[in-house]
Amino acid sequence: IQIISLHIKKMKRNLLILFVVLPFFYVGCKKDSVNKASSSADSYFPVSAGSTWRYYDLVQSGESDTVTVTLTGATTVFNGKTYYNAATSSTWSGNGTEYFYAGDHIYSLRALNAYAESVIDLKLFNDTAAVGSSLISSPTDNGVIDKVPVRTINKIIEKNIVKTVAGKTFTDVIHTEIDFQYNYSNGYQSGFVENFYLAK
Repeated sequence: IQIISLHIKKMKRNLLILFVVLPFFYVGCKKDSVNKASSSADSYFPVSAGSTWRYYDLVQSGESDTVTVTLTGATTVFNGKTYYNAATSSTWSGNGTEYFYAGDHIYSLRALNAYAESVIDLKLFNDTAAVGSSLISSPTDNGVIDKVPVRTINKIIEKNIVKTVAGKTFTDVIHTEIDFQYNYSNGYQSGFVENFYLAK
């Protein structure tokens, strides 16, 4: 995987800032290095054991952080789906575990958000979906965060684009947008929007 960039477009409630402390959802992620085994060369997630990548980031407090993610080779089943386990190491939040799902053309990330006291299971995209198509999904197992109903609308914005980041050019990039929406008793409303750019 090469997650090239992430950008939060809008923010309405202070509660929602809690999501950006997830090790994979940082604002301004920058890929430092990827060691990718050939068995995962045609995937948007590097699921081979030992695959490693690193991000540099500014976290919520304004402090800098370095996050290292390493696939362990182990797997865990959640809700009938097999996820690949990854160990994370962060200078800001310590060690943790993330989970990556790649199956049926769906790519998902799963991690505990201690601040929101919820496990976030974020569907990034369907790699066969057409530009403009969208998918409504739940980012949590029970459909709520802090007792508030939540959903995500995942939309493919662009496919097969070229993007240059930090002097490196990536081709065949998918740009996907994830709109987090909350229902505070008056229907679902957008809380914040995240944009991901991914290349194999």
